[in-house]
Amino acid sequence: MKAIDEVYTVFLMEYAGCEDRIHKKWMRLQEAQDNLVKLAKERQRMDEEAIKSSASMHFSGLSKTRAACTAFRTIIDRLAPPEQDTANDK
Repeated sequence: MKAIDEVYTVFLMEYAGCEDRIHKKWMRLQEAQDNLVKLAKERQRMDEEAIKSSASMHFSGLSKTRAACTAFRTIIDRLAPPEQDTANDK
């Protein structure tokens, strides 16, 4: 009976050690996942800022293009003789 108790005790100690190692691996995985979530949120925040900046520059560029086209059209209208039809007036 004593031999069985010794074998069982060894088994329990090895099993507990194995469970501890498994628990440590799960904890490392949890830490890695938390770090990944943190990095993903930071990247998303940076991307949102870049998108806002890009949209602002895009809007500014479109506004400048429209102003340039309007100014160009004004110059063309001043240079074109009044009796001459232009393709844009049709």
